[in-house]
Amino acid sequence: MDIGKDFSDSYYGLMRNKFVILPAFIASVVFTIVLLAVLWSSGIFQDFSAYNSLREQYIEQIGAESDTQVDEVKFNSYLESNGFAWNNIRQFINWRTGIFIVLLVAVLAVFSFYMRCISLSIITLIVKKQKISTTLLLRFVGRFFFRLAWLHLLLALIIIVPLTVGLLGVVLSFFINKILGIISLMLVILLLIAYGIFVFIRLVFALPIAFLDDKTAYRSVREGYAATKGRFLDALLVFAIFVGIAIGFSFLSNMLLNFFPLVMLLDKPAIIAIVLFMLLVYYFLNSIIDAFTHLFLFHAYADFKRSAGAVRKANKPKSFKS
Repeated sequence: MDIGKDFSDSYYGLMRNKFVILPAFIASVVFTIVLLAVLWSSGIFQDFSAYNSLREQYIEQIGAESDTQVDEVKFNSYLESNGFAWNNIRQFINWRTGIFIVLLVAVLAVFSFYMRCISLSIITLIVKKQKISTTLLLRFVGRFFFRLAWLHLLLALIIIVPLTVGLLGVVLSFFINKILGIISLMLVILLLIAYGIFVFIRLVFALPIAFLDDKTAYRSVREGYAATKGRFLDALLVFAIFVGIAIGFSFLSNMLLNFFPLVMLLDKPAIIAIVLFMLLVYYFLNSIIDAFTHLFLFHAYADFKRSAGAVRKANKPKSFKS
């Protein structure tokens, strides 16, 4: 395998098709807009704004130099004396709102998953070097939407079933003996970590197989596991690079995400605008990371498949004519 070429192909593929980042970016922005709209209509922002104003007044009234010097018990009494009781939040929390939020989350989850399928379909067309058109892209999304859902479900079951069995074993061992339970818990945690890493390495190509080779979810998992047999180190290298890139860049971009909760605590439009802008920058960087890592994964699989074919061809016995 030529990892350097896979990197360069991924980079130039991203540069030539910058719109590949749009589905993930749009999904994140839509989710944020809907979330902020729900919070604003609920009156939660107004409650936080009133809370901040009363806290500033109280700090000024007692002559405290910093927020840490505030006696929270006395401050709560001050809030009650001013008629503040988080009324909007109390009214917002009820069973009707709960049903609405569940339905809203379900719709947003389907929309985000659809956007992810679009992104992976674009990546597939880029790696296959096919001309991207709206008709072809919609055809790809229609073909792979449910297949991708089944693949995610199958991969989740591969992890969840052993996890459930291990946890049940730990619970039973605690009933038998506390020391045995603690030993079993530590052992199960180590085994599950090892199992998870092993499975993810062996199935690292399941996703590109489903899209590039047009396989069903079950065949993608089966062939992905079989493909890495005897080439575990190649799969480990691809997995390490894929995860390393995602974690490394996500760590940098996630620092911007820490500013988002400040929107709930601020009532100055200029500062809120800056925080929201930084959130958009985070979404933009995250979309680039997601597109690049999956481009690399798909290119690495295509390279892996070519190199495997070359090895089989080289090992094929030659026939000689007499």
